[in-house]
Amino acid sequence: MIIDACKKSNGFQFLYPNEMKLRQRVEKIATTVYGADGVDWSAIAESKAKFFESDPIYDDYSTMMVKTQLSLTHIPERKVCRKDGGFRYAISCCIPARNSSAPAPVPSV
Repeated sequence: MIIDACKKSNGFQFLYPNEMKLRQRVEKIATTVYGADGVDWSAIAESKAKFFESDPIYDDYSTMMVKTQLSLTHIPERKVCRKDGGFRYAISCCIPARNSSAPAPVPSV
C-alpha cells in the first residue's frame, strides 16, 4: 500500500530552487508560508546572510526558519497567520544550525 502510494504522481515541488540565495529564500518562506508582507533584517543578520551567500560552501545548503513556539510569526501576541499579510517578518540573526547543514535565520522575539 505504501509502495503503491509512493509510485503515484503527487505534484510535489520545492518552494524555491536550490540556487536561490539565502535572503531570497527567507523572503519566499516568510511571504508564501507565513503570509508576511516581507522581511526586515537586522544589520547583524543581514551581514551574516551576505557572508553565507558569498561563500560557495553554503550554495547547496537548505534553509531553516527558527521561530518562537508561541506564534506563527515573530510576534508572540499574534496567534494566527493570515495569508493577507499585515506584518513584516523580522530577522534578528542568521546562524549555522548545529547538527545541520543549513543557515538558520532567527526571527526577532
